[in-house]
Amino acid sequence: MKRILWMFIATVAGAAPASAQAKWEPNKFKDNERYEYKIALPQDEKAKELFYAVEVKSTGKKDESGEELVELSYTTRSTVKKSELGERTAFGGGEMAGYSAMWAMSSAMYAAYFKDLEMKEGEKLSLFGMGTLKVTGKVKIADRDGFICKLFTKKDDKEFLQIEWAIDPGLALPLKTVWYEDDGKPKHSMELVSYKKP
Repeated sequence: MKRILWMFIATVAGAAPASAQAKWEPNKFKDNERYEYKIALPQDEKAKELFYAVEVKSTGKKDESGEELVELSYTTRSTVKKSELGERTAFGGGEMAGYSAMWAMSSAMYAAYFKDLEMKEGEKLSLFGMGTLKVTGKVKIADRDGFICKLFTKKDDKEFLQIEWAIDPGLALPLKTVWYEDDGKPKHSMELVSYKKP
């Protein structure tokens, strides 16, 4: 009985640091999952909203070398004036292009740094002259729990919040990304509105 009790304590004690020290592996997708985001882009006095979705489905097939094949699809959705309809909007040009989502998310350029950051409140990582990445708290978005990660940069010896992410270490993409102006006002953002595993 005593041995079983010690095994239980050892298991619990061993499991706690693993969850507390989770690391995020950006862009590591799983089969059969769908992300949908709302993107707010600056446009004159108010932000323009559009929606971006990416879905990965298992095909059950393999290529000649034996590697599994998956089906990847992505869509963008926006409301436009009827007078704006044309070749540019119909074929995904301008704000509807997929690069808008990648640009708004901004995790790709910082992916390598996140791999070294422990997802635990109070953790921070110096980015060799680029700034400091800090885990400042927790948040719930689209029924997912995430850590708030903020990138601070220095300018004239003053620290500025440049980008804020909400990260769920179990997902390939951020729950939310917000870019900030030097005065602290949000510039553009991208937030998860739905995550599904069909």
